[in-house]
Parts: sequence; structure tokens; C-alpha cells
Amino acid sequence: MRSLALMRIAIGIILIFDLGVRFSDYVAFYSDYGVLPREALIMLLNQKDFLSLHLVSGQPYFIAFLFALALWSAIHFLIGKQTRLYTILSWILLLSIQNRNTLIGQGGDDVLRLALMWSIFLPINKYYSLDALRAIKPEKNEYFGWAGVGLTLLIFSLYFFSACMKTAPEWTTDYTAVYYALSLDQIALPLGKSLLQYPFILKIITASVYYIELLGPFLLFIPWKKNLFRTSFVVMFFCFHLGLAFTMFIGFFPAIVMAVLLGFLPTSIMNKIDASISKLTRNVKWTANKHVHMLQGEAIISGWKKHISAAALILIVIHQLAWNFGTVSWIPSKFIPLKTLAFNLRLDQSWGMFAPGVFKEDGWFIFEGITKDNKIIDISRDGKAVRYGKPKLVSAMFKNDRWRKYTENMLLRRLHELRFYYASYLYSRWTEQHPETPIKEIRLIYMKEMTLPDNQFSEPKREVLIDWVHSE
Repeated sequence: MRSLALMRIAIGIILIFDLGVRFSDYVAFYSDYGVLPREALIMLLNQKDFLSLHLVSGQPYFIAFLFALALWSAIHFLIGKQTRLYTILSWILLLSIQNRNTLIGQGGDDVLRLALMWSIFLPINKYYSLDALRAIKPEKNEYFGWAGVGLTLLIFSLYFFSACMKTAPEWTTDYTAVYYALSLDQIALPLGKSLLQYPFILKIITASVYYIELLGPFLLFIPWKKNLFRTSFVVMFFCFHLGLAFTMFIGFFPAIVMAVLLGFLPTSIMNKIDASISKLTRNVKWTANKHVHMLQGEAIISGWKKHISAAALILIVIHQLAWNFGTVSWIPSKFIPLKTLAFNLRLDQSWGMFAPGVFKEDGWFIFEGITKDNKIIDISRDGKAVRYGKPKLVSAMFKNDRWRKYTENMLLRRLHELRFYYASYLYSRWTEQHPETPIKEIRLIYMKEMTLPDNQFSEPKREVLIDWVHSE
């Protein structure tokens, strides 16, 4: 229960930071004045099963209100006040935010959403929370329940099924997957780029990543010496995600997973952490010995209600396993039950990171603006002259990972109609910020290059994704 409390605190911190990053672009990504107005989302993305409060209105003031509500809820979740109530509210608002613009989502968002869902049913407030100040002291620190099984299978599936989906030769025989991944300029950080000079080391890392993902999650189920194997599991995957964080520009994904991993710290580690926390907060009693009938915001579930709750959790656990079996084609997708309800609750998931293989196509974007006197400027660089050469660090071109993900989705042919909305937003933003330099046309250019083996040079090819002209 103490490790689950640490997980709650870490997830709460991430929720707040995630809201901060998203709010910095709340007009661009969530309002009708941005890159994806509601009409585009409804008509072009066909997400009829995804529910979102953010679709009620496209006005910025309403979106800002929902963000403020989400922040209020996340703070209560973090400090553990009326925890179950605010866990539910945080989950609903997170679903709403993610559903409003799925084109900026990534695997970490799936982990965060599902971990928060399981947290509704977990005793995450028994320690290190305001709720714990008014609660009876737990008789034991260990917890076992179907929600715990669900959270365990979430982390197991994240790694194991990701490995099962990595079927390309660069993962299983050539061991060149990490080389190709770090060659993707849009996500490679300086440390990752520097590793490209050591192909043999990259092959060792590739093999290690594959087999750690494939075999490492089974450490969770070894019944003896649990302290040793649980600690090994957490430390191993902490190091794995730290490696990702320092080499790849992939947003909050590493931090989100590490936050959930805290929930698996064993008793021996938590005894040491708890002792340290007690020294820092020696004047605070996190649990009281007095008896109370009910935690605030947490109803007592007894009798038949408890059985119904357990049955529902068992059904979700079975559904999650079936869903993951379907992603690797171990069972036909028609055998996955309650698909529509699963999409409504956003229980959908797929862990195909760099699977079955790594993209060999890479490149960078150029945002050309044509002024009224036919001068070509770079509207992503405050109107400076356009440079067609490759930037020193392509990933630095993006404000944050959400923009990288959205711009990357503009490459998909099935989303070509959304490019017009993107260009229209870029025009409006430029006109607002640079009224002294009006433009009449925008070209979204992609300089495409193929990743070749052994750091060979590939000649970039210029592709015009959209040539958008402003109509007076």
C-alpha cells in the first residue's frame, strides 16, 4: 500500500505537468481556432465511440475552464484528499482531453489513462495522504485484489506484447533496430545521435532491449524471494526508461511508466523509504489509530455490491488480456468482447513501439510563407530566409513532443485533408504575431530522406505536403 501511495504521488505530479504542457497549446490543439476544430475531428477522424467533454464547446474560455477543473482534481489526487472521488474525476477529464485530439497522443498516454483507471479501485490513499490522517491504520501493508492484478497485467503487457510485436529482422536477427531508431532525426537527442558511431554497442543494446522486454516482465510472477525479484524488475526497467529519456525526444512516456513502476516496489525497499519519509515528516502522523466508519469520498462497499465490483474488475482483466492477444493475432479480433464499451471507456491499447520494425523513412519539415511581394520566408523561424539544409538537431525544431507528434501525423495520406486546417492555423498564428509581414500562401514542405545502413548518406527529396492559398 505504501508503494501504491508513492505511485499516486508520482502520477499526480505527472498529471499536473502534462496539463501544463497541454495548456500551453490549449487553443491550438483543443479549440475550434486551432489545428483540429470539432468539425474536422467529427467528419474526418470518425471517432464516434470516443467521448469528450471538450467537444461540448470549441470556445477557448470553455476549454480553459475544463483545464482548470482538471488541475483542481489532479492536485486533490496528488495530496490524497477525497481520493476516490478525485481519481474518478481526473480519469474522466483525462479521457476527455485525450479524446479531443488523438493525433497528439502516444503510448505514455495509454499507460497513464489505464493506470489512473485501475487506481480508482486501488487503496492508493492509505499512506502519505490527507485521507490517511482520518483513517484507521491498516492492519497490514500488503494488498491483493483484482485491481492489483489489472495494474500488474498492464505493466506486463506493455513490455511483453511490445516484444511479441517486434518481428522484423532488425529486432530478431540483425539487431540493428536501435541504430535505426536513433537515426530518426525527429526523436533523436544529442546523446542518442552520438551513439550512432558505435554500431557494435548498438547491436548489444538492441538485443538487450528485445529480451528484457520479452522476459523481464515475468519477474513480477516469481513467487519466492519476491523482494529480490521485484526490486530487480523495478531497477531494470527504471534504467531502461532513463536510457530512453536521455536519448529520445518522446515526451512524458518514460516518466509515466516509471511513476507506475513505483507501485511495484517491495516491502524491503518501502521500509527504507518509509523510514526516510518519517524523518522528514516526523510531526505528521500519516495514519491514525482511531476508528472511523468511512474515508471521505470513499463509500463502504459490502455484501452483494462488493461481489458485483469484483465481477466487473475480473471482466475488465479478461478483456484486457483478450485485447492484447488480439494485437499479436493470437486470437481473432471478433473474440474480443464489448469493443464499443471498451472504446467508450478507452480501455483500448496497443504496445507496438517500433514494431514490427523501425521506420526507415525520416526527414524534417520546412514551413514556407509567401509574402504579398512573392518573397519566400520561413514562418517557423520568425520570417527568416528559408534554409533547406538539414538542421543540426531536428528534434529541437518542435516546441514539445505534442507538436512533433501532430506534425508527424500530417505525413499520413489518410489524413491529408487535415493539412488544410493545419495550414489555416499557421496562417492565423503568423498574421496575429507578425501583422507587419502579411503572407498570402503557405507551403508545408517535407525533406524526406531514407535511413541507410552503416551511417551512409541519403540524398533528401523535397515533397510539398500542402500548398495553401489564403482566400480574401
